[in-house]
Amino acid sequence: MIIYIVAASRNIKAVKSHKGLFFNLGQTSRSVEKRLKDDDYRRKNSGGEWLVLHQWKVEDSLKDKVFHKLLEDHGVKRTKTANTEEFFARDDDGTAANCAEIIENYINQNSILKLKDKLKNLKALVASQDKKLENYKTSSMQKLACSLGQIRRSLDEREKDFDEREKDFDEREKYFEEREKELVEVSERFDKLRIATEEEKNLRQACAKHRHLARTRALEENKRWTLSKLVWTLVVSLLVLLVAEAVVLNLFESTRFAACVAEAQQLRHTMGAALSAVVVAVAVLAFHPHNF
Repeated sequence: MIIYIVAASRNIKAVKSHKGLFFNLGQTSRSVEKRLKDDDYRRKNSGGEWLVLHQWKVEDSLKDKVFHKLLEDHGVKRTKTANTEEFFARDDDGTAANCAEIIENYINQNSILKLKDKLKNLKALVASQDKKLENYKTSSMQKLACSLGQIRRSLDEREKDFDEREKDFDEREKYFEEREKELVEVSERFDKLRIATEEEKNLRQACAKHRHLARTRALEENKRWTLSKLVWTLVVSLLVLLVAEAVVLNLFESTRFAACVAEAQQLRHTMGAALSAVVVAVAVLAFHPHNF
């Protein structure tokens, strides 16, 4: 059971104008927060949001009516409204500290009285047991001695079993330590293997890159060599055409036949066109960007 003191937020802020604090004193078997969500508290929240000022966990026999009467006996007045749990603490600072002190003192005193009653009952029980023990001392001592002997033997057996288990535990601990060392060694080997694998991968990549560069350079050299051969072939062809043109022109110019002169001029134009085509082809092949 929980005894609680709650107050509305506006009533706490208005303690100076009210010259005291209006608060509620109640009980609940749930949490105070869940109790404040009930319909009766929702209807009584005209003073604003409910705030929990104090709460105590007490025995189920202590009801809130006991604490209502306790506060009234100490001069805390109950308000004359339909709210039977509402009280007014004059000159309170908004914390209900004086009322909380009264309730705590009562709870502590009640606990002390309960403890005294339990202690009294316990003493009576001890006295009764002492009397029974005195009456059956002989038989009880014999039974006790027998029981102690059995207990001692049982303890010896358990101690022996415990020693064996402890030894087994040590062996298992040693075994796990060895396995842990092996695991560390395997981990180190795995790390070395991973590093070697990465180095091998990097080496393969470097070799592949080197082969690619070598292949690219070989292709470029082959292309340049092919281009050079083609240029030289075209140059030689050009020289042959020039020589042929010169020979033919000299031959036809040395003749005295007019018809042959016309044919010589036509042949000259044809060879000139071929020569121009060869020059253009050489220029295109020589200066084409894909050849470099």
